[in-house]
Amino acid sequence: MRFDAAAVPTSDGVRRLTDLPLVHDYPVARNQDDDETEWVLPVRWIDTRPESEAYWEKGMFGNQNSACTLRQEFTLARLAEHFDTESDRSD
Repeated sequence: MRFDAAAVPTSDGVRRLTDLPLVHDYPVARNQDDDETEWVLPVRWIDTRPESEAYWEKGMFGNQNSACTLRQEFTLARLAEHFDTESDRSD
């Protein structure tokens, strides 16, 4: 949905993204037509870990883009093994 219409649950109840103290300002997300505005999508996290438990091994796939499809078998296998999960999750 549009950034300026999106709301998320917080400890203070559901709040609009535009009302939250975000790290970055999103000025282009307000009062723009649909082709020019920022869009957001929900993510359902299956599990989370603190940064101190980050895992990296030489040869793993990395990408600086905010979104990409992870298909490299080596990386998928190592992550599945390290985090004790199946590498072919589709949900």
